[in-house]
Amino acid sequence: MKNVLLVVLTMIIVSPSMAKKVKKQKSLDELVSINMHRGTCFGRCPDYAIEIHRSGTLIFTGYRFIDDTGVYLNFINKQVANKLLDEFVKYRIDTCRDLYENQIPDLPQIYYTLKYKKHTQKIYCANWGPKYLTTMAEKMDIIGKKTDSVGWKRVGVCRGGKGIKLKWGNKILYLKYE
Repeated sequence: MKNVLLVVLTMIIVSPSMAKKVKKQKSLDELVSINMHRGTCFGRCPDYAIEIHRSGTLIFTGYRFIDDTGVYLNFINKQVANKLLDEFVKYRIDTCRDLYENQIPDLPQIYYTLKYKKHTQKIYCANWGPKYLTTMAEKMDIIGKKTDSVGWKRVGVCRGGKGIKLKWGNKILYLKYE
């Protein structure tokens, strides 16, 4: 009995020192930008998208039922952009499902497109997912929704629901919707 007790005590004392220490690795696939799109309802709910990049680049695209339709470019403080994107990472948005079931079809939906260095993740009907997805959409609205013309530069127009025409320097680009 004494031998068994001695073996158990030895294992308790020795096992923590022998256990592998797991270091928390920083993900090599860093979140680069987030696009949040608020879709329409059956009425006249605003249809727009806000895209925020780590560099501080801010793109607002007004599609329908909003005062400023078109594509607008602005810049925000890089620290503000990084803080917002880091908050998405903290909430482990990478573990969200691709699609949440839409409970009420008439309500405007929230869609996210998260661009990482190595892949892209999409989340459809995010307002039916975890509460923080809606909270983060509200934060993106505060930071990136075009409410005035201060600092904004119009860089493109929406083309009848088929795509966006962007003017980039002396080039004109056409981006099709997916």
